Amino acid sequence: MSSRPAIPRPLVALLPIALGLALAGAARADGPSAEVVAVLAPHDSRLADEIRRELESSKFEVLSADLSGRRWQDVARLVDGGRLLRGVVVEPSDRTLTVYTRPPGGSTVDVRLALSVDPADRMARRHACLSVVEFLHALSESDPGGPSEAGQTGPAPRARPVAPARPAAPVGPSATGAAGVSAPAGASPAITVLAPLPRNGSWQLGVATTFDLETGSGAPTSHLQFLARFPLGRHVYLAGRILWPLLAAQYRTADNDVRSWTFGTGFSLQYAFAPGARLRPYLGLGVGARFALSETTPMAASQSDQALNVSGTFGIELGVRYAVRPLMEVFFQIEAARNWRIPPPTDLTTDNGANGEVARASIGITFDS
Repeated sequence: MSSRPAIPRPLVALLPIALGLALAGAARADGPSAEVVAVLAPHDSRLADEIRRELESSKFEVLSADLSGRRWQDVARLVDGGRLLRGVVVEPSDRTLTVYTRPPGGSTVDVRLALSVDPADRMARRHACLSVVEFLHALSESDPGGPSEAGQTGPAPRARPVAPARPAAPVGPSATGAAGVSAPAGASPAITVLAPLPRNGSWQLGVATTFDLETGSGAPTSHLQFLARFPLGRHVYLAGRILWPLLAAQYRTADNDVRSWTFGTGFSLQYAFAPGARLRPYLGLGVGARFALSETTPMAASQSDQALNVSGTFGIELGVRYAVRPLMEVFFQIEAARNWRIPPPTDLTTDNGANGEVARASIGITFDS
């Protein structure tokens, strides 16, 4: 019977040491210890949720901070007592991703990468988040001031391409983006810097209810309002609307009982005072047309007469919009307008409110396209 050869005692003693070295090597192969990155964003930002998930899945630790209408540069200096040197900013409306760094012990904030994102395009958001994550990995390996481990070598990772909304400038030792943002000297040439787009917003559709009071009839009425807004610039919007009656105005003259339903349409130019803020007051001037379908019943007769009156309108609007979510706003608006009947009436007692002033209050909701 053959006997199994015995393992020398010195080799048995070395087995725990070899196992420990193997485990240490495996830990180094898994990557460096987690790095903490700040994410500065509005509290209800969908894009911020996505960038947090990508960072955490890439072994970054995330410390979130709510912008709350403050300048992100000020928040970046205060988050975690000013100890975090790298972070990602999601600006309101989810249209821009910004990567910033801070020098150790300094108060300045340097923009290292700016990406324009279409908030309605899921793949564009995904690509932008992946590019930010890989850019942060590149900074960790190439930036001398970063917390990368000593002795780590290897080429910087290549960023996945992001569908650009405008021409991009490649990152290099002396490359500068179109918005004047300098690229990091040690970043990979495959990563690109995009100048952020002006956040003019996108066209919107919405609906509102209105409460109206006209001096011609003196009776209150109500309408359902369908509206659309189109950006003409950062502050200026073209708004269109259609009014559909919900409640008829009923009143009595000296000889008649009158019921009137009014329809309306119009356009206005609106100026937004703070287009990038969550609370957005605005002022507008509008023109339009008013169509009044009236039913007149004389006191001394039972037969009614119907008539359609057409008026031109001119008014001034004052309102405020509040961004509930990146693609949704609620608004409140008051309006004062003047009606002129077309053609002018020959008998002012039968114009049925076609000439006169209108006060209107509206509350509604709009959605970005």
